[in-house]
Amino acid sequence: MWRSSYRGEVGYGGWVYSPHSSNNLIVQHWSIGCNYGMGQYNYFPVMYGWAVGAGQGPTIRSENAIDDAHCGANPP
Repeated sequence: MWRSSYRGEVGYGGWVYSPHSSNNLIVQHWSIGCNYGMGQYNYFPVMYGWAVGAGQGPTIRSENAIDDAHCGANPP
């Protein structure tokens, strides 16, 4: 996750997920903590792939920002 700052977008924290599998369906619920009320920023989901022996793939930032949220500069 990235967040807005006066320097441009900066890292906020890593997503965590809880996988769930049933009836041949795999669902992953992605989440990140929020220090509500600790500062107002825009937050941007960011993903990249990783493969052993090949390294990190391209970084992709979503245009679906969470605007003007009060989660502070860092997750809990």
